[in-house]
Amino acid sequence: MQPMQLRKLHRTIGIFLAPFFMITALGGGFLLYRRIWNDIQLESTVKSIHNYEIIVNYAGTIVALSLLAMAITGTMIWFQIRKALKKRTVAPKPTPAQEPAKPDTQ
Repeated sequence: MQPMQLRKLHRTIGIFLAPFFMITALGGGFLLYRRIWNDIQLESTVKSIHNYEIIVNYAGTIVALSLLAMAITGTMIWFQIRKALKKRTVAPKPTPAQEPAKPDTQ
């Protein structure tokens, strides 16, 4: 996949699914501290929001797979950038015409 196509895909997934990622993160954060609440009804409501049972079955799976796609495309972009930076920093080998003249040691 071309670098610009990959970045466009990554950006598109991120823009459209950012609200779902934030809902998942906030729900997970609340569930970390569920012992503080001692309210079973609130806990079950937050769980149903966190895993998207409140919307439709398997919606949480779609969000999870999308997050996985974001991680994969982000890693691919990172490797492409790293490869491009290595190409820039490696100095080309001089050709015989460019090599400095060696002094005579006689």
